[in-house]
Amino acid sequence: MITPSAVPLPRSRRSNGPYTPRVPDQPDATVAFADLVGYTAATEAHGDALAVALSRRLTELASDALRGGSELVKTVGDAVMLTGPDPADMVESIRNLLVAVVREPAFPLVRAGAHWGPVIPSEGDLFGAAVNLAARVVNEAAPMQVVVTRELYERLRVDVAATSLGRRPLRNVTEEVELLELDLGYTAGTWSVDPVCRMRVDSPTLTVIRDGVTFSFCSDACKQRFA
Repeated sequence: MITPSAVPLPRSRRSNGPYTPRVPDQPDATVAFADLVGYTAATEAHGDALAVALSRRLTELASDALRGGSELVKTVGDAVMLTGPDPADMVESIRNLLVAVVREPAFPLVRAGAHWGPVIPSEGDLFGAAVNLAARVVNEAAPMQVVVTRELYERLRVDVAATSLGRRPLRNVTEEVELLELDLGYTAGTWSVDPVCRMRVDSPTLTVIRDGVTFSFCSDACKQRFA
């Protein structure tokens, strides 16, 4: 039987002083997240197989959309994480992703958020406060909306129109953060969205009018659930 006192500690923990981790290099970079709007609703309505297919297709579309030094870090369920040294390349990559999503038949809408700051690269992933902040920023975006921080916008080398959304409190972030919406030519109201599964409806042949409002559906199953 091994008692706790008999278990050897790692070499870095054998000193009597407190453990002090090595501080790695933290280069500045753009960090962006883009996620599928209504992913959970689509999974509930159409099953896990569709959820996997949507996640894989989002990864493919995001990879094809990359420009310049931007790269795909990873896919996390319904979201992709992107990074790169140039904010302008990242904005162009996000614009390309929006175009690809619109061209993809019966695909959910997406939203994106980005920030600029120091990151810690480690084993193919990124860590740090800038990564956490970018993940919070995307949650402030509406469907087909791209929201960025002031830090990123001021480093853009291209002329992109933007509207300030003011300073907002973000979860687990001490100070409020100023956010801006980039005008990349897309708004959520352009497309019909199934109210049950949140999938985009390209050919609204299945509809229900309720209280003067027309609802469009991707399938008879969603229409019946709505009724």
